[in-house]
Amino acid sequence: MLNYKEIHLGNHIREISKIKNLSVSRACTFLKCSAQDIQDMYNEKSLDSALLLRWCKLLDYNFFMFYHSHLQLYKPSAATTHISKSEKKEEVSPYEFKKNLYSPELIDYILGKLDANMLSIRDVIQAYNIPRTTIYRWVKKRKRALEESHHQTEGLEVAKKKVNYKELYRDYLSETKSLPLSVKHDLKEKINDLNQSDLTYSRINKLNAIIKKYSSSEYKEVDYQHLKAYDKDQIIRILKEQKEFNLSNCELSLKYKMSRTTIARWRSLYEA
Repeated sequence: MLNYKEIHLGNHIREISKIKNLSVSRACTFLKCSAQDIQDMYNEKSLDSALLLRWCKLLDYNFFMFYHSHLQLYKPSAATTHISKSEKKEEVSPYEFKKNLYSPELIDYILGKLDANMLSIRDVIQAYNIPRTTIYRWVKKRKRALEESHHQTEGLEVAKKKVNYKELYRDYLSETKSLPLSVKHDLKEKINDLNQSDLTYSRINKLNAIIKKYSSSEYKEVDYQHLKAYDKDQIIRILKEQKEFNLSNCELSLKYKMSRTTIARWRSLYEA
């Protein structure tokens, strides 16, 4: 757990630099100093505010929040930038802000205390003067984030279980009566020669096209556009075709019966 009482800024800068894989040469170039100067800064407990601001820009990290968190914990009245009426002058001060600021580290610190039953919500309010609604909002957001993370994990587990198209087509061809025997035989041979990983979207679409072409059943014309799917190889092939024949997005969308915005999105992803 971070120590907000005794802040050693150099240690924090060193740790964030490691996490972000910042090289010493890059730091020297940005800060216009030597490698020894960088090492000296890592050992310093505090730094000049202008130099610290440059470190914030270099590492894209707000190191000033360590001091702000210290004030919120040990001197809450000083953590705000609100000036009381008795301290105000007649002119409007540019240093007055109504909103309190809380760093992510500080929020995790307080929520960790609540989770460990080291503090109650009433204790946090009394000790740090943090509004009750703010604490409940933190708890609610964290709970929602955990639920979303859980659902995403479940979704990944489901995604890993790839549909066994090979077995599905085998069973269908064995039982269907809508295809001629010769077509069924040819399709079975094609499927037997393929591995499960070979059944890409383009191959599946070709199998479906053959089944539809030779099927004796009457297909009802239904728009199944929303069920279409394309893998990366198929997308690249379609985009190459567009470039080769100089087709516009509109012409390509009419040929493949898809949205022009879909084609535009593909081009931005694979032609960048």
